[in-house]
Amino acid sequence: MNELTAFQKEGEERVSQVLEAAGLTVRHRRVMTGQMPHMTAPETALMLAADRVEIWLYGDEATFSTTNDDCRYERPDYSSEDDLLVAFLTDLQRALAGCK
Repeated sequence: MNELTAFQKEGEERVSQVLEAAGLTVRHRRVMTGQMPHMTAPETALMLAADRVEIWLYGDEATFSTTNDDCRYERPDYSSEDDLLVAFLTDLQRALAGCK
């Protein structure tokens, strides 16, 4: 049940690249499955944590939190999952540059 989607796998790989470029590495990785009241079925989430940032990748959504930012990216707001991922990673990179 803790199977990651293609979006999560691609996201994890690309997040690792952004973190590496910022001089960071994933210090904690956790895969969880759960169901919130508004969900019709359980969902698997991937959490990645590095110094100064926590990142969550869902089936087709992404979030990150830093001391100064809490940003959420939802699939309906973008024309494709790749467009969502590009926006997410661009903002993550900017946020990490501001956290130094």
